[in-house]
Amino acid sequence: MPNQSAKMDLADLLIRKAGLIRTVRDELAKQGVVYWNGLTEILDAIDRARLEEPGKRPG
Repeated sequence: MPNQSAKMDLADLLIRKAGLIRTVRDELAKQGVVYWNGLTEILDAIDRARLEEPGKRPG
């Protein structure tokens, strides 16, 4: 079973990647690309996971 520190490091990495993906999506939208297949679902899942983290409050 992975230790808690490794889990947190992985979560932090995924959150940073989500930020990069969100930036790319926003830039594509500025250029007229309105949907990138699967991207919105990935970002929504990450947002849901953030809300489900113990000790975290929305906003």
